[in-house]
Amino acid sequence: MAREYPHMRFVLNGGVDTAQAALEHLQRVDGVMIGRKVREDPWFLSELDQYIYSQPPHAVPRVMDVLDEYLRFADHMHSEYAMRYTRLARPLYALFAGKKGKAFRRNLGHSLAQAKSTRECSAAETESSYKVQFSEVVAEAVHSAEKEHAQSAKMASSVYANAADDDTCVDRKIEQQKQQQQQAI
Repeated sequence: MAREYPHMRFVLNGGVDTAQAALEHLQRVDGVMIGRKVREDPWFLSELDQYIYSQPPHAVPRVMDVLDEYLRFADHMHSEYAMRYTRLARPLYALFAGKKGKAFRRNLGHSLAQAKSTRECSAAETESSYKVQFSEVVAEAVHSAEKEHAQSAKMASSVYANAADDDTCVDRKIEQQKQQQQQAI
């Protein structure tokens, strides 16, 4: 269709979830929309920068640098416009991936609920009555997630070490049984 109407702009809306697919579509259309993919995986933009624009990997900001910048913005939005913490938290849910991400999301939800419960009680209660800044709430969630992640990694390595010890014990028992059988013969 784009070839039949070269005077018109054609932009693909959605369904693009890899940098390779975006590049392939850009060979045939004028643009691609990637909103949902970026909402689910904000680091997809850095993948596009590397793949399409040949950005070196070291040009991609670290997660914590992005988080720090966002938290300054969020604290400003809350203090100036009384923006709700739950609304400010939405962009953060996809920031971390894997087990650490799951722990972060769980801890952020818990920290937000705690912050809400510690607000000053008054007849004219507003979101601006939180006693802690949004950045403090998120920092607590990050700290808790990192702690959980480290503990689960430590437990996993302990389990693997114990499993290796168990395997060694099983190997010894099998060897002992073989020797006993040979002696009996």
